[in-house]
Amino acid sequence: MVIIVISINIHEISFFYDVIDEVGSNLEQLQQEFGCWLSSVEGNHPFRIYTEIIESNGELSFADYVNIYGADDFIAWLNVDKYNDKVAVKIKNTDNISPKATIHF
Repeated sequence: MVIIVISINIHEISFFYDVIDEVGSNLEQLQQEFGCWLSSVEGNHPFRIYTEIIESNGELSFADYVNIYGADDFIAWLNVDKYNDKVAVKIKNTDNISPKATIHF
């Protein structure tokens, strides 16, 4: 099994992971699939939070669930929901790393 390094950038912060080649070669497609999966999640879920926005006049302008997630959540989805196997692991020492693939959230 070939292992490659990928990077996930969120707000200009990079997170690095060792992944199997199948994940690294299909990273953008997997990101899109994750987005579709996330949009199908309803109600209470670790990747969602109920949010209300109340205007200065006291009027409720927004009340609904909002998706919240980070790079580790995407990796957890890959490992648990998509592959049901450990296909990605976070790299702790990130000095001098050159990722083979990068996605941005």
